[in-house]
Amino acid sequence: MEEDVAADIQTAALCLLSVLGICFNGLIFLLLYRKHNMRTFSNRFVLSLASSHLLQCIIVIPAIIVSIHGVEFNKVWCRITTFMTIFLNLVSVLSILLIAIDRNCAVNSPLHYTLTITKKRTGFLIGATWFAAILFSIPVAFGLPETSSKENALPTNRIPILSIVYSAVVGVVGFIIPFINVACLYFAMFKAAKNNNARARRSSSNSSGSNEIIVNIKPPRKLGVTEYTLRRNFSTDREDPQKSNCCFVGKHKAAVTGLLVVVSFVICWLPFFTTFVSDIFSPLLRTFSS
Repeated sequence: MEEDVAADIQTAALCLLSVLGICFNGLIFLLLYRKHNMRTFSNRFVLSLASSHLLQCIIVIPAIIVSIHGVEFNKVWCRITTFMTIFLNLVSVLSILLIAIDRNCAVNSPLHYTLTITKKRTGFLIGATWFAAILFSIPVAFGLPETSSKENALPTNRIPILSIVYSAVVGVVGFIIPFINVACLYFAMFKAAKNNNARARRSSSNSSGSNEIIVNIKPPRKLGVTEYTLRRNFSTDREDPQKSNCCFVGKHKAAVTGLLVVVSFVICWLPFFTTFVSDIFSPLLRTFSS
């Protein structure tokens, strides 16, 4: 009875997640279709990420819901669903990495951004991302890795070395390398924003130290004065609090954005890759413990 309640709760949560994912990712497609000014090369990476998420909501989540209710399928169906799960997760992670690279180029090299992020280059990067995800997912079609499920647990004395290597490679390529690169890229963006704000503050203080406005006024001739000059000096002894807070707000915003992206990356993808790797390494741990 308790298992049925737990299965119903999981099913309801997954259904809600699937509906929300389809709606939000479909909204991205709709915005890019209706708003021509949003069809930039940069938003192609966002479109690639939305495509992988949309396919996950349509294919992967329904397969998980079916498996929760104990419906058994043959090995071919299991391999297909596992292949799609790993493939789409890798596409999502690599697309997040591409977005971080794109944002880093926009912040650190704004003058060369249009030369760096071009139509041909963005198409090549997106195509390479999907091709690499397919390449790393192909071994699943041939039965790798052999997981230690309850129904078909691996003997502790037979642990395929290929399964261990494949799981380790997917964990490194799918999580560790993207995580390190995303963290470094957003840290570089935060550092660049900090330097730009400090440079802007110095240039503002140097250029506005003693500003003089000269206005030539021509009064009526009956006053006996043909022309005189009005001079006014603006002193900057007191710093404008809004300008002083501007730099802090810019650095704070960059830091918060980078931190949120890195933390959300860990929260979203660490459980999946941890479970994927632990399924094949658990027999190895049992062997050493025994």
